[in-house]
Amino acid sequence: EGALDPSGRLPNEGELCAAVGVSRTPVREAVKVLETVGVLEVRRGVGTFRRADNSVALGQLLMFQRQTEQTSPKKLYEARLMVESAAARLVAESRSHQDLERLREANHRLEALASQEDTTLDELTEADLHFHYTLYDLCPNELIGTLGRFVTALFAPWVKKSLARGGGQRAARNHEMLIGMIELKNPGGASEAAVDRVVEEGLDYWQATLDSKGESANDDS
Repeated sequence: EGALDPSGRLPNEGELCAAVGVSRTPVREAVKVLETVGVLEVRRGVGTFRRADNSVALGQLLMFQRQTEQTSPKKLYEARLMVESAAARLVAESRSHQDLERLREANHRLEALASQEDTTLDELTEADLHFHYTLYDLCPNELIGTLGRFVTALFAPWVKKSLARGGGQRAARNHEMLIGMIELKNPGGASEAAVDRVVEEGLDYWQATLDSKGESANDDS
């Protein structure tokens, strides 16, 4: 129970989803990241395997995870913004008609969910993250794409909080500005449009709330 196959082969995607209690999207993203950093090996048509020589890569990954656990959401957002701006610039330079369609399809999915009253916050969050993961998939620099997926996954709880406050329609409008700059093949405009204003304003709001609570506590003392 819980042990890997002696060959190092991982359970299939459905089994992994059931084991950790998440949907297929975060499992796929995790596998992509672990494959890129050298922890896993994906053999098309065969399965996913643990690399025998993954100790160094795994150690570096765990070290990075410990660092992210000790950092602030603001710093994590700054790291995500740096990577996403670079990815948006590169996609704008190299995009195809098919790339635009993939981005529009991902954003239309978010818009549709945001317009439905019975949509859950988890569904809205997954749709928003899917748009950003699509952008990273289209990035011609696979290292930037992988780093972006990794940082965005770490930042997902704050995306969820921002959507709860700002709503999915506003996030979709921000995405439309980004798609517009990519369609125009405007790298500078795409980089600027990659700023997630819903999240940025949410972080500023929560920081201001924390500051005001701290001042109140000092006044009471």
